[in-house]
Amino acid sequence: MVDVDAQSSNKLVRVYGNVILDGNAVENANIIVKNLDQGTQESEDTNGTGEYELFIMARNKDQIRVEVSFDSFENFNEFEVFDHEVNYEINFEFVSSPVTLVVKKISDILFGHSIVTFMVYLILILFILLLMMKIGNNSNHK
Repeated sequence: MVDVDAQSSNKLVRVYGNVILDGNAVENANIIVKNLDQGTQESEDTNGTGEYELFIMARNKDQIRVEVSFDSFENFNEFEVFDHEVNYEINFEFVSSPVTLVVKKISDILFGHSIVTFMVYLILILFILLLMMKIGNNSNHK
């Protein structure tokens, strides 16, 4: 009979989850799963529903780090592999700041819509700026 040291034997660990930004699934977010103790890693991008699933070899008590990055967002989560666990769900949820939302909207207008839509928004912004300047000038004369 041969004794197997449970801590030194490798097992296939499944790491899965999703990436959400402002309540919406993030497609093509880069996910990297690293086994910090063995120096190995696996990576893939999230699918159209913001989900990912990766498999990595690990031993019990190995430290696993899951990293996510997309656009200007990045984060990570770490966990330790337990004796009888092979499935680990790691989800990431991000919330945009108002500045990020404005930049995203401008990017969508410039690259995601027609030039007509862009021109309408540009005229609207210019009109609002002129109106604010006129109000500012009128209040200085009183």
